[in-house]
Amino acid sequence: MKDPAIQKVMEAEKVFLADPDCITAYEQHEKYLRDMAAMKEYDEEVGWERGHAAGLAEGRATGLAEGELRAKERLIIKCHRNHMPVADIAKLLEIDEEEVNRIILQNTDAAVES
Repeated sequence: MKDPAIQKVMEAEKVFLADPDCITAYEQHEKYLRDMAAMKEYDEEVGWERGHAAGLAEGRATGLAEGELRAKERLIIKCHRNHMPVADIAKLLEIDEEEVNRIILQNTDAAVES
């Protein structure tokens, strides 16, 4: 080995391996890097799980709200088809008469278009 750069590196390695403090410091640094990588992986996993759970909860809440709205709309249409007055439908469902009329008009328009 005539390359002076390689000889210099090999000499530094000999000095490094001969010093127990250097080896200990190196091992501690390697342990620190492994611990940080493990902590990052754990944090990412926990973050994903929390985000996933929050997304599911939000999706369920949205789905339930939409389902309740559709059920209310179907009930309004059934009552209207059975000639129940708009005021009575609004009172029964605890909503404004304007909202009842809007739903009736929307569904009447949809029935005409179909």
